[in-house]
Amino acid sequence: MDAHWDFANFTYREVENLPNGIRTVTRSLDPDVMDVIVSHAVGMIDRVGQKDDPKIFIQSPTLDAFFLHGDEIMSDVEVTDEGLVVVQT
Repeated sequence: MDAHWDFANFTYREVENLPNGIRTVTRSLDPDVMDVIVSHAVGMIDRVGQKDDPKIFIQSPTLDAFFLHGDEIMSDVEVTDEGLVVVQT
């Protein structure tokens, strides 16, 4: 598991590789930042599921693969006391 605080953005992120996917936990000390994180994550997961690839010029090959196979990715999103928990398989 990889985890770190980004004090410049007041965020903390844990990433755990699962046998069939990934689990991330993101949280912020700032409630406004947390609201933006949740909104962005939910919006992007929806966009990936619809294979609505924006094809921006700085997009990583990883995002290309996500959008290509978006209809095959199962996402579970939950806001808990731990933070925004996203499990993707």
